[in-house]
Amino acid sequence: MLQHLVMKYLSFLLCLFIFSSCLSDEEKRVQTDQTFEGEELFSLTFSLDEHVSYALHSFDYYRDTANYSNIAGCPVISVDDLAKEVVLAFGGGECATNRALRSGKLRLTYVDSLGLSKKVRIGYDDYWVMGVKVDGLRMLEQTDSTATTRTLQDSVSGFMITDANRSTSKMEGVFTHEVVVSNDSIKHFETQGAGFGRNLAGRHFEMEVIEPKRFSSNCLLDGFQVAESGQERWIFERTVEANVVHTVNFQRMEDCDHTAQIHLHDGDEILKKQ
Repeated sequence: MLQHLVMKYLSFLLCLFIFSSCLSDEEKRVQTDQTFEGEELFSLTFSLDEHVSYALHSFDYYRDTANYSNIAGCPVISVDDLAKEVVLAFGGGECATNRALRSGKLRLTYVDSLGLSKKVRIGYDDYWVMGVKVDGLRMLEQTDSTATTRTLQDSVSGFMITDANRSTSKMEGVFTHEVVVSNDSIKHFETQGAGFGRNLAGRHFEMEVIEPKRFSSNCLLDGFQVAESGQERWIFERTVEANVVHTVNFQRMEDCDHTAQIHLHDGDEILKKQ
């Protein structure tokens, strides 16, 4: 009897060892698969960029219903004058400009400073874009302005995307948006900055916009959110090998369906479009 129990226990340990070894191999593959990292970093950078333009508009812009036809994604818009909050609810029906496949809500809260709305807080309510769920908090603060330009600092905290498998990628960062306006209309804006985080395999990463990313209003209004120019550098840590460096070059297309050209550390390349 004792011998039988010992054999069962040894068999259990053997199975556990084999199972653990398989998991370790899979974890190692995920952690070091550069193609996988390229796909993940595109999801992160796209999720960061695609809704920024909504927060560049003033509270009064949303109070004027005549502007609603110029808002991409066909959201149902609710304005709370007392709380100075704007809620954009996406995914309610067919929409030619909802190319990012948004659903859920964006919450824009305008914070007064000496009577002027110089800060906008972005929150997410079951907000999905291109198959990933977005959570976190962003605060955009206007730091400078002229008759034709506005500069906003964007502080990103607890930013997280969750994919269909419930795997998460997290990020923090600080970015700057230089907005060019004409007659209170946004013509284009450029984004710079840097961030860091943890990918879904548990690897630490750092990213930096090394050439400003440019977004034009005509493409944004048509529902295209990939930058038309700019470059990013992403560094993913390795525990044994040297860290790997991936770069993203954004390339302009005449039809606004711009391309993100991802150059992986191992020499491979991934082309991504919205």
